[in-house]
Amino acid sequence: MDGEKDYERIGRMIYGLQRAGLDEERLKEMALDATHPEHAARAGRMLQLFEAVVGRGGQRLDGDGLTAALEEACRLFPALRGD
Repeated sequence: MDGEKDYERIGRMIYGLQRAGLDEERLKEMALDATHPEHAARAGRMLQLFEAVVGRGGQRLDGDGLTAALEEACRLFPALRGD
């Protein structure tokens, strides 16, 4: 049962990030963008979290952690549009 819950949380995180246009490749690009250091730092944190949860790290993310990650992604969304 716990595996299902973790799977659902990871799925929601991936879905939320992709809906915001923040897939792993886009996060990498943004993290390397020296012209926008604040966005780069935020993208770097999101990329680390993405890799820890989805990648080989297998970190567990509780409901509050998932909410915080998606809120962080929402703060990055305007950078995608150039705001």
